[in-house]
Parts: sequence; structure tokens; C-alpha cells
Amino acid sequence: MPRIRNSFPPGGDNFPIIAVLEDTPARIDWLEEHFPYAYIAWSTNVVDFCASVESLALTGKLSLIVLDHDLGASVEILCSPDFDRDNHDYRLDKNGYDGKDACMAIEVVDVPVLVWSSNFNYAPDMEKILRTRGFAQVSLKSWDHYRPDIKTYIENVIG
Repeated sequence: MPRIRNSFPPGGDNFPIIAVLEDTPARIDWLEEHFPYAYIAWSTNVVDFCASVESLALTGKLSLIVLDHDLGASVEILCSPDFDRDNHDYRLDKNGYDGKDACMAIEVVDVPVLVWSSNFNYAPDMEKILRTRGFAQVSLKSWDHYRPDIKTYIENVIG
């Protein structure tokens, strides 16, 4: 299934949509490989992601939100002429936000959320923020340690 661009999936089908905040292309490739029957709406920064989630929620097809914490390793950032490898904060996206900021900004609370960050210092904070804000279906699973569980969880959520 192709990746969604501009927050609007192709019409005429009923495929589930997974909105993903992630800076690592290999994780998106993994999603596409294991869930070819779902649209993947991929954003690498919090501002674009939140706008995308709001638009996709209006379609009624948004089935899952997936969040990473550290967003500073996107190709866009690493290839920037201003990139300073020695002083770069890999937690922050191009606008200076991280996954916790996304948790504070998302307005769609009735869609299941998977926090798959491997950042053990901040991922539990993301889960706590979401639950405090009223998200009832939140799951925390480290990408590095629970990939089979992640696959099973997504299968159960999107069918």
C-alpha cells in the first residue's frame, strides 16, 4: 500500500490508516512489509503529524496512532547543511519538538495509540501523558525489544 501524502488517503476503499510519528525509515519499511493492507501516514515532525492526525480522523479510517520519542535522526535533518553532528540533540525534530510534545498536542483521543519508542527514559512519560489526557487505549512497547509483540498488537487493532 502506498504511503499517504498530504493527509488524504485515496478514496473508494476501506483500508485502515496508521498515522506514524517516526524519524527512522526502516521502521516505516517494516510497517509496509508487514501490513500491506493498511495505509501508512508517515510524519517525521510533530507539527505535520498533528495536522495529519486531525485530517485523517475526519475520514473515519484512522485505526491506529504510532509514536516515537526521539525524532532528530530524520534524513531531512541529517542532510541539512546546518547539521552539527557533535552538538545535535537527537531527541528533537526540525522544530525542536519530541514525542512527548506530540502527546500533549494530539486532539484525537478515541483512536488506539502505540508508543514504540526505545527511549526508556521518556517513553513511559509519553504513556502517562496520553492516559492523563483521556486516551483509553494506550500501549507501550519498545521497538528494539518487543517487535513480535508490536506486530501482534497492530494486527489485533487494525484487523
